[in-house]
Amino acid sequence: MSLLTTYESLSTLDEVVLKCSLTETPSIVEEVLLPDDRRQNDLPYKFYGISENGRQFLAEHKLLRAQDTLREIYDRVEKTDDIKRYETAPRPER
Repeated sequence: MSLLTTYESLSTLDEVVLKCSLTETPSIVEEVLLPDDRRQNDLPYKFYGISENGRQFLAEHKLLRAQDTLREIYDRVEKTDDIKRYETAPRPER
């Protein structure tokens, strides 16, 4: 997938998210908390992910096709030590 296609997918996703926020469409994003016993003072404990309704909605609108390309781009980004530390922080089960 080209970067232009990725950009077009993201632009469409922005429009879909805006439309969803203006209607009573179930949220495409869900908050997931790390259990108290797994939290560490200096690491995040609140995370956000695509809900099951959101994944279904995005699939129906063919907006998941950019996922692999976006992951490849993200993996190539140079990250600071803090970002690397946060990336490896404990995550809640989903």
